[in-house]
Order: sequence, then C-alpha cells, then structure tokens
Amino acid sequence: MVLNLQSIIEGIDRSVEEAAFNLGATPWQMARRVCFARDAGILAGTILTFIRGDDAYATPVLLGGPRFR
Repeated sequence: MVLNLQSIIEGIDRSVEEAAFNLGATPWQMARRVCFARDAGILAGTILTFIRGDDAYATPVLLGGPRFR
C-alpha cells in the first residue's frame, strides 16, 4: 500500500501544491485537499490491508478453533 501511495503522490504536479500555498492554505490543508482528495486509493488500500490482516487471524480460528495448537 505504501509503495502504491508513494507513486501516486509523487505524480501530483508541483504547481498544484504551490497554488494551494499561494492561496493561503496551511501544509495540513494542502495535504488534505490536494494530495488526499486526488487519491481514492487510500481508502481502497486501507480496506484491503485490513482484510489481509484480519484473514491471518480468522482463518486459523475458523479451521481449528481457539484452542487448536
């Protein structure tokens, strides 16, 4: 997920970030409204990462029960 987000954020044109700062945005506002608003992959990546982590716990419990070693 991190590598995917890095490539997307690096692909954002630098002039868009500079325009946000010229219009009075703070660094946090710029990140939220420019970088994160353009990247729908954050939500999808978070969900997929959670599903993989949840699966690593749920599968052994479902197959062998909580007391299975």
